[in-house]
Amino acid sequence: MEDDPNPAHPPGGQHSGEWTGTAISAGWRVRVIRNPRSHRNARAGVFTPPAGVEVIEPQQRGDTVEALRYCRTAGTDCLIIDGGDGTVRDVLSAGLAIFGDDWPVLGILPRGKTNALAADLGVPERWQITDCAASAANGRTSMRRPLVLTRDGSRQAPFAGFLVGAGSFARGIEAAQEAHRMGIFGGLAVGATLAWVVAQIVFGGARNPWRRGPDMELELLPSGERLPHADHGAEAARRSLFVATTLHRLPMGIKPFGAERDGLKLLAVDRAHRRTYAAAPLILAGYLPDWLRRMGVHQRDADGLRLRLAERFILDGEFLEAGVWRIEQGPALRFAVP
Repeated sequence: MEDDPNPAHPPGGQHSGEWTGTAISAGWRVRVIRNPRSHRNARAGVFTPPAGVEVIEPQQRGDTVEALRYCRTAGTDCLIIDGGDGTVRDVLSAGLAIFGDDWPVLGILPRGKTNALAADLGVPERWQITDCAASAANGRTSMRRPLVLTRDGSRQAPFAGFLVGAGSFARGIEAAQEAHRMGIFGGLAVGATLAWVVAQIVFGGARNPWRRGPDMELELLPSGERLPHADHGAEAARRSLFVATTLHRLPMGIKPFGAERDGLKLLAVDRAHRRTYAAAPLILAGYLPDWLRRMGVHQRDADGLRLRLAERFILDGEFLEAGVWRIEQGPALRFAVP
């Protein structure tokens, strides 16, 4: 599809507000991609955007692509994503082929059930469009590079997000989503989910899927080094847990990747003993003694990864199919911060 050189309205989906050419800060063109179905947006009632800001509400994923094409063609200095981590994932995934390495300044309004990126950036829950646009215009930004996931042998477009995981991590996310369906959100949902995960791992039998994990191979890129498996018997090719991110900080102050830093970081746990999970407080605090490393707890940095996995896994709340995936760092994106 060719871009309309004189776009009047965003194609696909609904829009509110009217672009007047006068942004919140003089000379800045501000647009918002809003998910009206995000948890807090759905509960907020009538939404009225600030004057001079165009708000686009894509009704489905295909509309998000068209909305971003419109934002690029019309000219956008600050693009605000109004939703949770899943909305951020959808916008970044759709925008990879549109903006490439040349994105506008991005802003986040944390309106979802999970808002890990906003927490990492220090964006408060009640941040508004005007706050976000003012920070962007005044150069208060922080850089993050999303993970970009491409499946080997598939023509499917890449996915982009910030937190990918498999094994007990993915099962834990499923449990959290069930808690959301029961009306449990925020810290209570996190606590209930963690209690369930720990109970399954610590008290489950040797063949419990939470402890057993899927067959999984991890190759560090560009070196090609394969992450070794600790010897835990006949099913040594399995791993109980895998998590990777480019975020600096995770919610609740946990530090499974160690000290805050840039880049792609991973934590992998080979098919675990109860003793491994008894040491979970050490791992979550960022402390990894040698005896845990010998038992198959891996904490590494890499430019990229090749992941071969025998069951589906999760990226920012969305399940992706099993197979061989390449995980790399995407473009450097500037996010408005307080």
